[in-house]
Amino acid sequence: IPKWKEAMAKEVGVQLKFDTYEIVRRDSLPRNTNVMKSGVTLLRKRHHGTGQVSRYKARLYCCGYSQRPGMEFDPGGIFSPTPRAASVRTLVSNICQRRMLMRGADVSAAFLHVPVTEESGLYMEMHPQMPLVHPFFAAASAGTHVLKLKKYLYGMKQSSNQWYNY
Repeated sequence: IPKWKEAMAKEVGVQLKFDTYEIVRRDSLPRNTNVMKSGVTLLRKRHHGTGQVSRYKARLYCCGYSQRPGMEFDPGGIFSPTPRAASVRTLVSNICQRRMLMRGADVSAAFLHVPVTEESGLYMEMHPQMPLVHPFFAAASAGTHVLKLKKYLYGMKQSSNQWYNY
């Protein structure tokens, strides 16, 4: 099995574990429903010293540029609050002065925790490679089926804001 297929199968497996989407027939969609495009990015992780590839990673995402303002997202709700650099420096300085322990945190598959709130539903094209990498998609065809999103995906305009407010 090629490494990229393994990486895509793992990514899709995580999304299925979080019940991120369901397969629906394209002809069952309401009229004038926008179906957003999907994409896959393949990333390689390397060892620091040797330069050899240690791990392959894939990311299945929704192409946010195919979303329609006012239909699939609220134009006023696409911001993601981030701290100012001065605030982070002040926090770290206070922690050091008090000799406290500081730990980092990361939320694995962060956006996959947040349920979709749009009542009309969000739909995404099924990537053509998906039936090749995971048995869940074996009976579906990229031309006749789409994915109805139950959770937000990477690349969507409102994903960061929805995760922050969740």
